[in-house]
Amino acid sequence: MPISGEAGGAMTWRPDVQNGAEGMAYLLASHLGGQNLIGGIGSMDNANGMSGEQIIMQCGLIDMAEYIARGAEISEHAPACESIRNVGPGGSFMTEELTIERMRSDEFFDSRHFDLSGAYEPYAPGICEKAHREADPLVAAFRSRVPERVVEAVKSYFRGKYRDAAVAQRPGRAAP
Repeated sequence: MPISGEAGGAMTWRPDVQNGAEGMAYLLASHLGGQNLIGGIGSMDNANGMSGEQIIMQCGLIDMAEYIARGAEISEHAPACESIRNVGPGGSFMTEELTIERMRSDEFFDSRHFDLSGAYEPYAPGICEKAHREADPLVAAFRSRVPERVVEAVKSYFRGKYRDAAVAQRPGRAAP
C-alpha cells in the first residue's frame, strides 16, 4: 500500500549542516515509518523555495536513510568476528580476505551524491558541487510541457495581482 508524506525540507535556505541534519532526520523517520512516496524533495527555507541542487542532495540523504534503516548484522556468528581474531591486535584489515570480498558490496554505504573519497582525492567535489554539476544541465535542458498559451494565460491572470514591478511587467511594456 502506498504511503505518502513529506521529505521535511529545511528551515534554512543554506545548503549547510543544519539543512542536512533536518533533511536526514525527516527522511530517516519517514523511511522507518514505511513511507514510500516522498513529497517535498528540494524544499528549503521553510518551503519558500526549491532548489535543483537540494533535490539531488536529498536523493543522497534518501540513499543514506535507506542504508541506515536496513541495519547491519552484528551477530557473534558474523564472519567479521573470525577476521578480527585472525588479524589480531595491531593488525591491518586492508588486505584481509573478508575486507577484499565485501569492500564493494552493499554492506558499505555508497551514493553517487556524496563525496566518499576519504580525502584520498584532494580536489574531490563535495556534495554541493556534485549537486550543482548535476542540476545545472538538467535545469538548462528543461522544457515545460505546458503549452505556451496556457503559461501566458496564467501569467496574464496573475500579472496585475503582483506589486513587484519586475513580475508585473508585460512583454514589450515598461514596468509601472
